[in-house]
Amino acid sequence: MKKILFTAAAAAMLSCSSDDNNDNNNVSVEGTWELTKFELTEEVDLDNDGSASPDLMDQTDCFTNSTIVFEADNSVDFNIEGLDIEIQPVEGGAEGEYEYVITCEGVDTNTYTYTTSDNVVTVDTGTLPIALTRDGNKLTFALPQFGSVPVEQNGEVVMVQTGAYLEFTKQ
Repeated sequence: MKKILFTAAAAAMLSCSSDDNNDNNNVSVEGTWELTKFELTEEVDLDNDGSASPDLMDQTDCFTNSTIVFEADNSVDFNIEGLDIEIQPVEGGAEGEYEYVITCEGVDTNTYTYTTSDNVVTVDTGTLPIALTRDGNKLTFALPQFGSVPVEQNGEVVMVQTGAYLEFTKQ
């Protein structure tokens, strides 16, 4: 049985690129931004409904309390939920038949500092910065190498490297 841990907080260890061509940044960064999109570059069927999708928020309920909170003192709290995935054989199923068992993990909070410049909000994580692109009431960033996900190929589950795209909306 394989056990895989998805944690969006791991994103804090990766550097991201941004698009500096949009100056629609009239929304103040201060306040709470809720995770509204979490998509992978690979499709997965984590809810065992027979339909694969890249949308992790559609596949699980594990990210509903994930937020970023920017304060006036240039501190920022990343409140990110994670999930644990176990691949198990289907009880009473055919040989090679499997299902995913999802366990939502609590919110992991990390506090950092941030700066803004044009439409980019840069979070200093102490290692590599996170560059979020601001477009109106949306903050986005892409993770080209998010991690490995279980994908069915030719009737077998294989681990495939995937990227991710996250979008936060101001509340």
